[in-house]
Amino acid sequence: MATVRGIAESGWAADHVRSVPGVSLGSARATLANSVAADLDRAIPSLLSPIDLRAIKVSGVTVVVSLLERVIEEQARGDKSRADVLRSEILDLIGMDLSELVPGSDTAMQVKAALIARGRVESVSGGR
Repeated sequence: MATVRGIAESGWAADHVRSVPGVSLGSARATLANSVAADLDRAIPSLLSPIDLRAIKVSGVTVVVSLLERVIEEQARGDKSRADVLRSEILDLIGMDLSELVPGSDTAMQVKAALIARGRVESVSGGR
């Protein structure tokens, strides 16, 4: 079975959609317009985000703090003094308590960039 990603990246997505058996749900133009309309028309289909096989990630302050703590734990490998040093480095970088870090903010993006630059984490989702 094909995934949305596989179809989209195949180079033959339009042919695939035209050849798949099924019932038409309506005009693509009307569906797209309804997807961004301020007042959704329930009689017309609308699009949802294409999540496919990817994990759905949540965002929020507690998630950011939890993620940073997991990065700290992974890097410290059980060494409490090393974890304290890493936590202190992050606090120095952001200049505030981790619980005050706002996902997607400029500060969150700076923390992400600094952690990546220091080789602490490959990717931290910041909501942007």
